[in-house]
Amino acid sequence: MARSVGEGFNLLVFIVFLHLVFPLLCNSETCTKINSCVCKFSNGSVINLTPLASKDTARWRDKATSTNDTYRYFYNPCFDFKEGPADSPLEDCSTEVAACQVSPDHKLYYNLGNQASAQFHWNNTGNVLQLVYQAPHTRKQTNVTLVCSSESSSPKLDVLGEINSGSEHYVFNLITKCACPDGCPLTSPHTDRGLSTGSVLILIFFIFLTIYVIG
Repeated sequence: MARSVGEGFNLLVFIVFLHLVFPLLCNSETCTKINSCVCKFSNGSVINLTPLASKDTARWRDKATSTNDTYRYFYNPCFDFKEGPADSPLEDCSTEVAACQVSPDHKLYYNLGNQASAQFHWNNTGNVLQLVYQAPHTRKQTNVTLVCSSESSSPKLDVLGEINSGSEHYVFNLITKCACPDGCPLTSPHTDRGLSTGSVLILIFFIFLTIYVIG
């Protein structure tokens, strides 16, 4: 009888553990923001976009999309820039921006987000890291997908534009070795990263599994 109670308790603990830990295992990839162009994974590796940035202007300028979008796009990681007439409204690019949308005749400028709003977000659906910028006075948002390319000799920006019409969400793909963990390290390569959060949770899972099986 005592053994049955003990086995029942172990089973209960095991089930509770599965409910608590499995969601964490499925969403364990996070990159904590250090600043607008650097984030750090739980194992100590970093994403560092600093080498890609220009100081006073957009690194990528006048970029066309691969769709029917006729607008042009400007983007710079890490540092804000200004584009267009100085007397433009607040929602335009005369204030500091990270991304800007410009009409074909260069008469209309739209702020697509600034460095202060930058957030690193792990997209579980695509299994990719994204850098998201939000415009301060509108719904416009820029989602930069960071595509790891360790053999890429020079960074490349693919502008997809507004994927879903009316969403005011604009998608860029930034293809670079700096999008790889420690592809552009802040300092010398890490010699001891320790265990990631996911690895620790997996170890705990197998410990509980062993305890349950042994009874």
